[in-house]
Amino acid sequence: MKMTVQDFLDYVKKSKSKNTFKEYKRGIAKFCEWYGKSADEVLEERRQDWASGDLFRKKRFAREIEKFHKALIEEQGYAINSARTYTLGILQLFRFYEMPVTIEVGSSVSRTVISTKDFVPSPQQLRKMYSVAPDLRSKLIMSLGKDLAWRIGDFLSITRDMLPDLEQTPPIRFDLITEKEDVIAKSFISAETVELLKEYLPTIAHNKNRFLFPSNGKRACRLKSAKIQTAA
Repeated sequence: MKMTVQDFLDYVKKSKSKNTFKEYKRGIAKFCEWYGKSADEVLEERRQDWASGDLFRKKRFAREIEKFHKALIEEQGYAINSARTYTLGILQLFRFYEMPVTIEVGSSVSRTVISTKDFVPSPQQLRKMYSVAPDLRSKLIMSLGKDLAWRIGDFLSITRDMLPDLEQTPPIRFDLITEKEDVIAKSFISAETVELLKEYLPTIAHNKNRFLFPSNGKRACRLKSAKIQTAA
């Protein structure tokens, strides 16, 4: 069976978020533009390197990705986080076909920085927001969002059957494999949030929508415009 970039993109489109699909597709396109060859040609070169058995040759694309990452920052003016994002497409393409590229520990390719564009509310601001929340649902979103500190996409994906046993003694562990990085987010639900959940769940018990926060679409758009973050 021939390996193709399109098969990889089709898989991502079906199994990942729209943003992830766009990021991978754009990243692969940018790498190919910089490298001077088509995506399928790059994939074939990687296959040949992998099959060669030559350790130096097998590490060739690790070196090329290092140079690509550097060029994004120094020649094209991209920020560190953006450069990192653009390398993920080609890295995941090789991983998809079981030919992963190993990036050395400490490499600039793995480096990210905290964005200065994000607003992280203080505990006092969170408490004030909670105190003026208009209803039970809003209070639960505030409290659960504070506990979990997940990205908004992961937060909105919570379904009722994903919730842990609420009869346990809080804090109750609640883990999730994140959509963007595909890693486990180990979180805990506080006693306050547990009580809110116990009060809230009966109000949606007869709703056929399986999500914890079922929406008519408009509400989801409003929620997606906000970033649910936590303050230590």
